[in-house]
Amino acid sequence: MFDSMKQGLRDFDRERMMDLIGLERRRTTAERAVPIIAFFGVGILVGVGIGLMTAPRSGSQLRGELKDKFQSAAPKAAEAIESAVEQAKQKVNSPRSSAPHS
Repeated sequence: MFDSMKQGLRDFDRERMMDLIGLERRRTTAERAVPIIAFFGVGILVGVGIGLMTAPRSGSQLRGELKDKFQSAAPKAAEAIESAVEQAKQKVNSPRSSAPHS
């Protein structure tokens, strides 16, 4: 009986305990800012797309210009993604402080 209770307590993590008492952990600035920045970026892309589609150009001219812009931006985007992945790997692999929290 006590073994099953002990195992149940081991499986009980901090998130579940805080949820039971009606609390939640404090979110970091990054956790709050990233969704806002992402929605802002999507809004910009939608606005640019609408602007390009309503521009006074023929379809073939617009497609040609878009193709050129995407081809010139692709290497920059790949570099930015690679840099972000590398930074994320460094953060994940960095040793955490072993000092107790008070």
